[in-house]
Amino acid sequence: MMLCLNFLFFGCKKDNLESGNLIDKTNPDAPKQIISNEITYFYLDFYHFNCATQNDSHEFTFEITTNEQGIVMAYEKHTNIQFEADGELLTNLHTIIQEHQLVQNNGIYLLRTGVDPKYQKCELHVMYRSNETLDYTTNNDPNALWTKQIYTLFNEWFLSKGIVDLSSKK
Repeated sequence: MMLCLNFLFFGCKKDNLESGNLIDKTNPDAPKQIISNEITYFYLDFYHFNCATQNDSHEFTFEITTNEQGIVMAYEKHTNIQFEADGELLTNLHTIIQEHQLVQNNGIYLLRTGVDPKYQKCELHVMYRSNETLDYTTNNDPNALWTKQIYTLFNEWFLSKGIVDLSSKK
């Protein structure tokens, strides 16, 4: 009976969008070590309680990708801020990834449905020059230190380029 209740409560490994179900698409074979330190693509979508944009949104989507002209650009999608990325930004992102040992979460895709918006999906995708990837998707922790550090990195980096402050708090 307990096994039956656990199955009903936690769901199974297919998408079931009813409130409270668990979606588990975890890849247990994803590598837990990345040799390269050269990021070629970065994507992070998250909510952070202690960070806000000028319009008081706590949702952020940072992306670094190569545009159609072949220029590597850094974006914050909710504010439409963008600037040509440089080695400093990419190196500092890699440092945060290492400091928080995020590669240990590589392959995890585990979401509880029907949660408060601040606990919705937190999605991280990183590609390296070596073709190694880091993919991590889980329910958001609205107070996570690593997402706060990435927010701060992008905010300070955009400011150093003369771009407007992301924050409404400064």
